[in-house]
Amino acid sequence: RALALHWRGRGVVTFDTPHQHDLRSATRIDARIAIDPKLRGQVFDVWIIDDDGHFAKLSTNTLDQLPGGLDNATLWAQTLRASLSGVRGVDLTRIASIQLGVRGGEGTAFLLDITRVSGGLATLSDRFVAAVDAPNVSIPEGDVPGVVTNIVMPIRGSIDHAARVFVEAVPQGSGVQYAVIDVPVGATSVTFPLHYDGDTVYRGDNVFVFFMYAVRNISVGSYLGRVRIIDNEPIPILTVEQAHATGTEATGLTWTFHLSAPAPQFGVILALFIAPNRGVEIDSADVPPETWNAWTFLDPPNPPQTPSFANAQEWVLFPQNDTTVTLTIPFVADGITEGPENIALAMLDFGGRPLTITGTVNDS
Repeated sequence: RALALHWRGRGVVTFDTPHQHDLRSATRIDARIAIDPKLRGQVFDVWIIDDDGHFAKLSTNTLDQLPGGLDNATLWAQTLRASLSGVRGVDLTRIASIQLGVRGGEGTAFLLDITRVSGGLATLSDRFVAAVDAPNVSIPEGDVPGVVTNIVMPIRGSIDHAARVFVEAVPQGSGVQYAVIDVPVGATSVTFPLHYDGDTVYRGDNVFVFFMYAVRNISVGSYLGRVRIIDNEPIPILTVEQAHATGTEATGLTWTFHLSAPAPQFGVILALFIAPNRGVEIDSADVPPETWNAWTFLDPPNPPQTPSFANAQEWVLFPQNDTTVTLTIPFVADGITEGPENIALAMLDFGGRPLTITGTVNDS
């Protein structure tokens, strides 16, 4: 909890203590305060007041905003440190109030607490705080939907007091999973139930990115982890019936492709135009303008360019559950005698296996 402070112009706020405080052994007073992120260079003054109403100014502090966190904070607290060294005009044995003032402007701040700080270090006994790390594991997908797998994260050290952690699992797609997990005394691990669906269709591995935050009585070593759900179906293999196609300007060039298994969802294979190993390559004047635009996202150039020079691209599209598709490239039947012209495209299938197709188009 924090006390919200709002101001417009110069002003002070006075904090009366429940009883008088003896600050003779203290070296300074610390006030933790979080300021509005829009503020820059905000000046704060700190005073102390004794039981007789005498006051002394301790310090002037200038604070800038700190950046907010991505998930768990929008404001960070800072410490106003007010030294008690050389203070005069007040009775340090009977301090009754503390004042916090601003010199102008308009804004909001949140006061968390005010603490007296004494010199020296307290004698503390060593205590090892148990720690847990976010997971980095791989597990098989399986073929059954609605799988729940317990991700077990071992604890280093002893849980002497009931602890709590926050765990979040973010998949590649939608469906973020998270849980606040209570860790009992004596526990040796933290368990997170991870939900996912197995199937009999290749879709690629699914990776969950794990984030872990300590809530109380435990620490987190590696807060970022990963669980990879390995797809156990074979990656579909792409083949073509005739790697080299022939046709005319009137018929175009057609290739027929096959997948050894249905495509994962909507399958897209990118094909890049490369320079043919033989003969003359087609150019932008040989195909309809809309075809050239689909290849390059540009209008046909003048003078004409070859598709390999223009870094043109084509796509082989497999609708979901289809295993056979055709790719046809149309040409312009311009009636000009040009002789045979050639085309070549290189591609990688879903498993990264290379495939090259070629074609020769003749005058109509």
